[in-house]
Amino acid sequence: MRTFKFFSVALAGIILMAMYVTSCSEDTEVIVPGICGCMDEAAVNYNPDANCEEIDACIYPEQLDDTTRTYYSSADHAADNTKVPWMDKVHSSVQYETNYKDLGFALLTGRFGTFDGEITFNEKNPSVTQISGWVQMSTLSTTEPGRDDPGKCGPGYHNVEFYTHEEIIGPDTITVYDSTVAATDYAYLDLSGAEFNFFTNKRGFTTSYKSSGTLTYRPDDNGNLATSTVDFYFNYNGIDYTEGRTGFEGYFDFNAISDHGVTSTSVADKTTILINMQMRGL
Repeated sequence: MRTFKFFSVALAGIILMAMYVTSCSEDTEVIVPGICGCMDEAAVNYNPDANCEEIDACIYPEQLDDTTRTYYSSADHAADNTKVPWMDKVHSSVQYETNYKDLGFALLTGRFGTFDGEITFNEKNPSVTQISGWVQMSTLSTTEPGRDDPGKCGPGYHNVEFYTHEEIIGPDTITVYDSTVAATDYAYLDLSGAEFNFFTNKRGFTTSYKSSGTLTYRPDDNGNLATSTVDFYFNYNGIDYTEGRTGFEGYFDFNAISDHGVTSTSVADKTTILINMQMRGL
């Protein structure tokens, strides 16, 4: 009898415990990871996805600079030093990255050595934004031996064309890449207008924007320049009047293969272009 009684009491305890755990699990609230940012719709950087208020996160229109400035290209400033402010090319960069098709977790990365650009911008009224820039595609560098030489896979992925001739080396006839074909060696970016856009950035830039425009990349088989519509997301970090500097930083994506006929099977379709523009002379 004692054994049966002890067993009954133990069984009842287990049942009650199971009921308690079940009850608790039904009432437990699912905790969503916090997305902190500005939650005030009156702010220019209002984040509709935020579920926690970040201290001093909100930026309001009255805090923004209402001056329209043209930041000239480094080439224009070099030709006429009265054209200020201008892009400080030494402290600027245009980079790219794309995934390998066979190694989705690895990136092919590099930067272009020759580029320039001009920006017209008003922090408070971004609709006046005008951005134009260009890169010389054959100046890209991945710093990987064998990738950056004329005719190799680095320039080849961006469809840079080269003048060629054939040479007989021993028993073999090989193709020698002499220089780039000027008409196909450049890519141009033209953007018009912008709007405020919430954009998370680890550097904590002041205001963020989205601008749309066209990327003119390479001729098609008939010699016509191809264009893609791109969205450029960028940040403006305000003016350091002590140093007379400011900066723009952002990126855009485009599909290199489907839009531009690149046939490489080793890299993925999407290429991301990362732009960092430092301005001086303010």
